[in-house]
Amino acid sequence: MVKFVVIIGVILWGFLDIPGYASGDQPSGNKDQQTVTLELPINHFIEKKVSLFVKVPKDFRPLQSMNEARRMLEFILQGDDEWKWSRIITLNVEIGSETSAVIYRDTFKSMFQSQAESCEFLEEEIKAYEDYESATLAMSYTTKGRKEVIYMRLYSGPADLCAIQYAKALAKGETPQQALTELKAFVSTIAQVGEGAKVSGK
Repeated sequence: MVKFVVIIGVILWGFLDIPGYASGDQPSGNKDQQTVTLELPINHFIEKKVSLFVKVPKDFRPLQSMNEARRMLEFILQGDDEWKWSRIITLNVEIGSETSAVIYRDTFKSMFQSQAESCEFLEEEIKAYEDYESATLAMSYTTKGRKEVIYMRLYSGPADLCAIQYAKALAKGETPQQALTELKAFVSTIAQVGEGAKVSGK
C-alpha cells in the first residue's frame, strides 16, 4: 500500500480566522486513510515564519470535515465512539486573535475547574523565545464519572495562536503520572516547531 503524506496549509493573514485546507485533502475515514500533516501558524509576521507542524497518525480519524473546520479539529482512534473515545487529539487555531499562549492556557484551566467534577493540575510551564512564546499544561480530571488526563502545548506570536492537546481515558490501575508520560512522548513525536517546511526540534 502506498503511503501518502498530505501537507495542509493555513491562511496566513490575521484578518482571516479560518485554516485553509487544500481541496481533496479530507481523509477518507477508513483504516487505509492518509497520514495528514498540518501547518499551524505561530508567527507568520516575520520573514522566516514560525509554524507548528503536526503529523496526525493514520490510525486516527477526524471528527470534523477537514474542508469545513474553522478553529478546531479533533481526531480519535479508528473504531472509537466519538462520545466515548479512548484517546483524542485536538488542534486549536486562533488567527489574528492576539491572544497569548499563557492567557489561553489560564482560560482553559478556569473552564476545567468550573466544569469538571474534579481537577488536579499535574504540570505547567512557560517559555519565551525570540519570535514566539509557549506554554504547557497537564492535568487529570473526572467528567461524568470517567477519569481522564490531558496534556497541551500552546504557541503564540504577536497575532496568532495554536495549540495541540492530547487526552486519554485512564486505564484500570494506571496513574495520572503514567498517563502523562505517555501523552508527552506522543505529542513530542507528532508535533514540532519549525520555520516554513524546515522543521526544527524546539
